Amino acid sequence: MNVNYDFSIITSVLLSILLFYNLIWPRLPIPRTKSFLVLMIMEVITLAFDILSNWAVVNAESCPDYLIQLTCVIYFTAFIVRSYAFFGYTALLFELVGRGRNEWARKTSRAALAFFLGLTVTSPFTGLVFSFDRAEGYHKGPLHPAIYFWMAVLIALGFLLIIFRGGSFRQFERNSLLSAYAILITGTSIRFLSPRHIAMNSFFMLSTVILFLTFENVDLLLEQRTQTFNYQAFEMVIREYLNSSSSFWMCAVLPRHYQEAREIYGGEQMDHALGLIARYLKKSFPKMPLFYERSGCFLLLCRTEPDRVRVRRLLQERFEKAWLTMDTKVYLSLVYAETARDLKVDSLETFVEGVRRLLDLAGSSARQDYFFLDQEMVDSIRHEFSVRRALNAALSENRVQVYLQPIVDAVSGKTVAAEALARIEDPVIGLVMPGEFIPIAERNGSISQLGEQMFSKVCHLIRDHDLDGQKLQFINVNLSPIQCMDRKLPLFFDEIREKAGVPADRIHLEITEEALGDEELLKSQMEELIRRGFSFVLDDYGSGYANLFRMEEYPFSGIKLDMKIVWNYFQKPTPVLPSTVKTFSSMKIAITAEGVENKEMMESLCGMGCTYLQGFYFSKPVPAETFFENLDAS
Repeated sequence: MNVNYDFSIITSVLLSILLFYNLIWPRLPIPRTKSFLVLMIMEVITLAFDILSNWAVVNAESCPDYLIQLTCVIYFTAFIVRSYAFFGYTALLFELVGRGRNEWARKTSRAALAFFLGLTVTSPFTGLVFSFDRAEGYHKGPLHPAIYFWMAVLIALGFLLIIFRGGSFRQFERNSLLSAYAILITGTSIRFLSPRHIAMNSFFMLSTVILFLTFENVDLLLEQRTQTFNYQAFEMVIREYLNSSSSFWMCAVLPRHYQEAREIYGGEQMDHALGLIARYLKKSFPKMPLFYERSGCFLLLCRTEPDRVRVRRLLQERFEKAWLTMDTKVYLSLVYAETARDLKVDSLETFVEGVRRLLDLAGSSARQDYFFLDQEMVDSIRHEFSVRRALNAALSENRVQVYLQPIVDAVSGKTVAAEALARIEDPVIGLVMPGEFIPIAERNGSISQLGEQMFSKVCHLIRDHDLDGQKLQFINVNLSPIQCMDRKLPLFFDEIREKAGVPADRIHLEITEEALGDEELLKSQMEELIRRGFSFVLDDYGSGYANLFRMEEYPFSGIKLDMKIVWNYFQKPTPVLPSTVKTFSSMKIAITAEGVENKEMMESLCGMGCTYLQGFYFSKPVPAETFFENLDAS
């Protein structure tokens, strides 16, 4: 039998180059990277023994029987393991395997692997996969097609994974996986239909190259100046540690005032210094993977509890010395941060956010040189993420609740208005207060959606309740600074109001001093909304930078005195609060005093000339329906 070896030449060269670089380049300490190395080794072995077994069969006259059978056994064994390794790498890409994850699937696949390996190893005696004797030569056994069936099943499973779970990958990554498996199908078909051409290995090699370029190209994970792993690689390792429930420890090494140091020494000098720091860390802590984050920050990881005192002492001693860069001595003081022992982290997102905050604290420190990520900070971040999920769910399902707090007329003592306040009732974490979710909504950009839902719901409350019969003049609705930036806001609010059939003068819009930044835009927005019948109230007056001169520039019909100013007056009376009230009264601006907690405060604020009062003395914020029921009962 003549065998065509042409396909094996280029395959051997490319596989050798790929394996060589994979062995000498730095590799992440994660199962995926190790699995890829195993895959390449099995490809080399399969290629080598594919050639050897075919050569031995063709030259059977000069080869002993045991050598022919041994090369065939090794080839089929490597062929089977290579298919398993390719699918195993795919499963690791999808994070399907790991400690405590899909154990039944792993045990089943290993049992199948053992079965097919058993068929191959026993073939010299059973002839089930192949047989050889001097009289009849080499023959395929009755179960020889099972080897290709094994590969076909693994390829089919890989395809199903990509189709049904490939959405977690970027489009380029998903297409690369599909291409790799399509090439395997082509190669398997050619090998099965034309066994004299050793082309299967070439197709496997092409698929492996695609995986390498897409997922294992170390250049994508290295920070070029320091030749250390970048932050993307750091997240990959942390994800693996968390998935395997492994305990680990991390420390961060930062030069103090990094940006200032770059200005003093120059970018080239500092880049060289960073390279020296990286080499020192690699040499001093060879068993700890090293990562570069940003602004001169290096991260070290360890899966066992290290000698923390020794690590910190070595770093402090080294940073007390200069770094000799290009004949210049660069002096950098050390800022050191580390994680607590036995830190309980439930997700990559939580840990990464904890590291970010830790590094922000360390990077902005003027004097402190040690920072610590403890369980309390992690628990706080975890709760914040729970609040974020609750906020997103409430917004998407339109479940934000309207609570109302009475606004009382200072003269009559009767409830004449209310302020609408947002609340979220989450099935997991319970009632969420605005102080928790408003800052998150402002950071992630959902504050506009939150404000729109609240405005719409208030309009419907006014429509569904007889405000005149209950002697309510208006309801205050908070408007965020971000909403004020939307030039279509006046039209949008007016459309909602008209659809609900609510007069605009029933709604007073509250904005904080923070919104006074872009004066021209805000004035334009206010004037347009006022033209449509709305009124504006400045909330939390006295907590920021607003003053009487600026107040004259905006068409506010009322102000709300910040509760801290009110409380401070009753703790230590000064003329500031009474004179502020008197001044605004003379400007015909309605004054609401927040934070009223007792009768004494109420009487004193009434005497000063406040228009409205608001606070726990009258009522805490309550659900809208409860608020109207209380009004009916009064």
